[in-house]
Amino acid sequence: MVCRYSMKGQLISWLMAWVMLCGGVGSTALFAQQICIRQPHHSYTVLYDINGSDIDAAFRYNGSVMNEMTVALEQLLSDTEVTIDSVVIASSSSPDGNTRFNYNLSVKRGKSVYDYIRGRFPQIPDEVVVLVPQGEDWVTLRHLVEQDMLVPGQEEVIRLLDAALPPEEKERRLKRMKQTYAYLLEHHMYKLRAATVAVHVTVYDEEPLSELLDEAASGLQPVPMAFTTASSGKEASASCSAGTQWIPSRWYVKTNLVYDLALMPSLEIEYRINERWSTALEGNMAWWHRDSEHWYYQLATIIPEVRYWFRPQGYRRGHYVGLFGGGGWYDLENGGRGYKGEGGLVGIGYGYQFPVGRQFAFEAGVGIGFMTTKYEEYLPIDGHYVYQQTSRTNFFGPLKLKFAFVWNVPMRKRLQSCRL
Repeated sequence: MVCRYSMKGQLISWLMAWVMLCGGVGSTALFAQQICIRQPHHSYTVLYDINGSDIDAAFRYNGSVMNEMTVALEQLLSDTEVTIDSVVIASSSSPDGNTRFNYNLSVKRGKSVYDYIRGRFPQIPDEVVVLVPQGEDWVTLRHLVEQDMLVPGQEEVIRLLDAALPPEEKERRLKRMKQTYAYLLEHHMYKLRAATVAVHVTVYDEEPLSELLDEAASGLQPVPMAFTTASSGKEASASCSAGTQWIPSRWYVKTNLVYDLALMPSLEIEYRINERWSTALEGNMAWWHRDSEHWYYQLATIIPEVRYWFRPQGYRRGHYVGLFGGGGWYDLENGGRGYKGEGGLVGIGYGYQFPVGRQFAFEAGVGIGFMTTKYEEYLPIDGHYVYQQTSRTNFFGPLKLKFAFVWNVPMRKRLQSCRL
């Protein structure tokens, strides 16, 4: 049996020596050789509640993860061409609390998965299942912070995590960054309270040795993703499964409930440039009228805004100030004198946003500034609207009142895993 690894030089040397040996005994045919390909099969991550160490199938996605892992192990054990080399259980805890306690907690979490696998699959040898308790998982936390641009004070946090400090000191300093720590608790800490099961397998099959020589000579990688059995003609190929993960994006859709109640539907789109800056475009429109009663309530505005966020606490929490400006058109009449015109405004605003659920939030805000408008006055007389005069009004004071419902539009991240 020949085990073929990704070590091209050793493979070519071995093959050439073998060919020379065969030639020396007068052989003219190259026979099929059995090949074993060692590779990772898949990994499965079980999550735990704070201080929890028992597997809870109802917690987050544990039910589907455990089911997928169980089905995969059953299939591997029933496949005569596959040998499970190792089942590595790496368990961890989040870096909040006593370091020693967290290490023991990671041991218990790994043991819960170990007990499940040994009880469900007694045919897997004891020496194959390996426990690797990691304690507090600072490495993964650092990776998560680096990937999430909305972590408050991201650069400062990365410097802290990279510092050569004892874990207790890192945790103490991290907790002093209250907004950052609150954000990490909400968005990332739960991912560290986990046990990840990594399955490694060896896949056996047969392939003509001549194909190995051709492959080595052509400079191809010696570990294929697909190969053919010489004796049976059966093709063994990589089976890839695609999954989807929904993560927060930089886009937000909002509606101002105050204006909605005033029968002036509101829609706002906001784009978060980074953790400090965002841009928004708000539109409001009311287009109601009853001609028979000379009643008109028609109003439309478009207001862009630039916002600066003070120490944002995540995707959907924080204080901001904004600079806005825009214009509008209107026609207002209530059975008597009517006003039809257009105007412009500019001002500053303040707002605060706080999360509700995983994708939603509420936002409260006010704005003050300067508005100028030019309009025509008219009167309904004998079925006609008679022009009276043109006027202009300037105003300085409150211009916006906001209590909005916010949706942080999720972004789909495609995940793909392949297995033989």
